[in-house]
Amino acid sequence: MGLIEWAVAEVTQAGQTESGDRYLVTPTPDGALVAVVDGLGHGAEAADAAKMAVTSLERHAQEQVIPLVRDCHRSLLGTRGAVISVASFIARDQTMTWLGVGNVEGLPGARRGNRSGHAGRYTDPRNRRRPERLLQRPSPAAGSAPTAVRLHPRPLGQAERRRARARRPLPRARDVNPELRELAQRYARALQDYLAGRGEAALQEAYDLGRQALAQGLGVHDLATIQHRTLLNAFLRVRTRREGSRALRASGKFFVEGLLPFEMSHRRSQEVNAALRESEQRYRSLVDTARDIIYTLSTDGTIMSLNPAFEAVTGWSCTEWIGKNFSPLVHPDDLPRAVELLRAVLEGRVAPMFELGILTKSGAWVPGEFVATPLVQDARIVGVLGVARDITDRKRAEAALRHVNEMLEEEVKRIAHALHDEAGQLLASVHIGLADVARDLPPHVAQRLEDVRGLLDKIEEQLRHLSHELRPTILDDLGLQPALEFLADGVSRRTGLQIVVEGSPGKRLPAPTETALYRIVQEALTNVTKHAQATRVSITFVRSGRLLRCAIRDDGVGGATARGRRNAGHHRDAARRNAAGHFRNRGGGWWRIGFSSLMTTRSSGRV
Repeated sequence: MGLIEWAVAEVTQAGQTESGDRYLVTPTPDGALVAVVDGLGHGAEAADAAKMAVTSLERHAQEQVIPLVRDCHRSLLGTRGAVISVASFIARDQTMTWLGVGNVEGLPGARRGNRSGHAGRYTDPRNRRRPERLLQRPSPAAGSAPTAVRLHPRPLGQAERRRARARRPLPRARDVNPELRELAQRYARALQDYLAGRGEAALQEAYDLGRQALAQGLGVHDLATIQHRTLLNAFLRVRTRREGSRALRASGKFFVEGLLPFEMSHRRSQEVNAALRESEQRYRSLVDTARDIIYTLSTDGTIMSLNPAFEAVTGWSCTEWIGKNFSPLVHPDDLPRAVELLRAVLEGRVAPMFELGILTKSGAWVPGEFVATPLVQDARIVGVLGVARDITDRKRAEAALRHVNEMLEEEVKRIAHALHDEAGQLLASVHIGLADVARDLPPHVAQRLEDVRGLLDKIEEQLRHLSHELRPTILDDLGLQPALEFLADGVSRRTGLQIVVEGSPGKRLPAPTETALYRIVQEALTNVTKHAQATRVSITFVRSGRLLRCAIRDDGVGGATARGRRNAGHHRDAARRNAAGHFRNRGGGWWRIGFSSLMTTRSSGRV
């Protein structure tokens, strides 16, 4: 390469199989790139870091120095890192751009005393003074006889030792805990071994001591205190300036090696914190853009946080309610249940999905569907995390569906009454007319009219049955239980099934609720007759306060066969009429359908 002349020599430390130092000399479109890399630490980990750094530098050699080093930094994330000295030579301008990363120093190539300039020499960036001057004794007074300068001709005395102490006193031995004292003793022995020439083995001990200090919860300040105390003790044994300078440089390198675990831990902490901030940002974005209200409550019911959906649903500002109790936001009729569910969640129980009325800023009440779970911190329940959804549109759709069902029921009721009353009256007139005609006819013709009257009786019976199937008047006149007993008796007479109605729904329910319950039982009995191949059916009612439960059970084939699955489909269609149904295959052929009806004071009732 004509632009520069270069040479390199490298040697592996004793006891190591691979050097942690690497170099790069490569041409670029504008000139050449030269780099020296020292992987932090020693051994295979340092060598791997140095190789990755050289590979990155060579791959991006055409870039400017600063972007080049940034790319190299990104490639070294997850490694121990490296100290880098990079020089970019531009041929047309005859210029050089140099950048050092880490504990390095670059010096111009002009001669300095009897030594050539050099780059990449380790130094202490916090102290650019020549460290050997710290131990230099005062020069002889002017006018004295010229004598050979002799540094430290005698061991340091008490006065010199006092001057060498740090301005801030170090903790005395009895003030240091045993773990720190033991660590300081090991650190002092390792530093003495390194100053005695043990090399990489002593540096490995420094690295291990740094890891131990980090594991014990010590900080950089503690390690610096140990280094300071150990270094002062080492200086007390120094006799010459050159020896002191060498000890100072070596102890600095030894100290840097001990700080490597802290640096790596700090780097990992930065990466973890960056990932945590990114995760929090994603979570915050998800919460802020959610259409459902997401909230947290303290153990006493105080609102701790709300997302912006609260403002969109209620019109209130979040700041108006954060720090206040939630109870004024809940409809008075729903408040006891809300308090009961809050207590259950705080006790660690799983609360079912529930509905509450929410107060808006305009004074209106919005129906909300809630899910609440315990908010756990350090294995302890500290509050409630909940999600609330505005179900106004669903309630409107349900109200519209109920209205349509009510209209259909009214139409069915009209048709049933027409069949029962008007058709019955017409058939009665036909019977009277045939009786009058039969008196004037011969006996053999009158017998044929009797056969016709028998057919009319069957038609009348079928019309009466159809009328009761469509809408039994007994349901409107006497209520649910008599209507179901009448239905069970009719089905039993037609099919031979043994049907038993047990329990009682109690007092009269709202008309829509009674109609829905009657239709569900009616559809269930129809499906049992068609598909279940059963011989016995039981209809059981259990009333508990405002809650009415009904269970229909048969001894048929259940849901194990295709016919049973079709039967289950019919049951589900029946449950959709207005019910919350659950189905259980009881094993051995038994099939059970159950549903509940909840009577409220704020509406006519829902099933």
